[in-house]
Amino acid sequence: MRIKSALLATSVALAFSSGAFAADMRAPGPVYKAPPAPMAAPYYNWSGLYIGGHLGYAWQDTDTTAVTGSATFPVGFGFASARSEGGLGGGQVGYNYQFGYFVLGGEAQFSWANLESNTRSNSPTIAGRFTESHGSTDWITTAAARFGVAIQNSLLYGKVGGAWAATDSFSETFTGGNQLIATTTGSAKRHGWVAGAGIEYGFAPGWSAKIEYNYIDLGTDRQERTQVNTAAFGGATSTTVRDTDTQISLVKVGINYRLNFFGSGMGGSY
Repeated sequence: MRIKSALLATSVALAFSSGAFAADMRAPGPVYKAPPAPMAAPYYNWSGLYIGGHLGYAWQDTDTTAVTGSATFPVGFGFASARSEGGLGGGQVGYNYQFGYFVLGGEAQFSWANLESNTRSNSPTIAGRFTESHGSTDWITTAAARFGVAIQNSLLYGKVGGAWAATDSFSETFTGGNQLIATTTGSAKRHGWVAGAGIEYGFAPGWSAKIEYNYIDLGTDRQERTQVNTAAFGGATSTTVRDTDTQISLVKVGINYRLNFFGSGMGGSY
């Protein structure tokens, strides 16, 4: 009797355990999903043709030396150094090619300028005699290769190439009693080299803004200038020759638009 009771209890326990185990197997458990793959961050594609405009400020330093002499200013005389300053504005056109993080390209810029200076130089040979000079630069243009590194929507770049500028000069020479003796005029198309650096940021598909610094060295240029004496001093016309050494610094802000001929704009990933 005891043996039968023990067997019955064991059977009941086994049946209950089997049912509970089966219920546990059927019961829904927590579902684990693999985390989604992170999305690649978009970047700005700098490749393609672009056009744009810019505004800025420039300062120019000029040193002038007499090559042909006179009683007032002998050969080798160094006139007062001139600092010209003023605003500028213009446009640019360029092309970039991007491969990976690196960007190569070229850009041409043209700027109308308003750089003006006024200086006074005293004669080293005649007491009281002096000349007042006015100089101006009317336009500046550059053609340069650009090379840079793209970091997401930003482009850090440098540039190097050629530069050209148009300069004008006008001076008046006076006696110690402020009597006008002569006027001297001249103009020149100058050329030299440019180097610079900047940062550009793509803020919308096809659109970017930039700020850059350019240093231009126009070197030393030998220029002929026309001098006209007043009637009181003979009225003669002559040519004076002077060496002019000029450097220009420019800071510009600008905006560019990519024409999307080659798929430029937002999109893609590294």
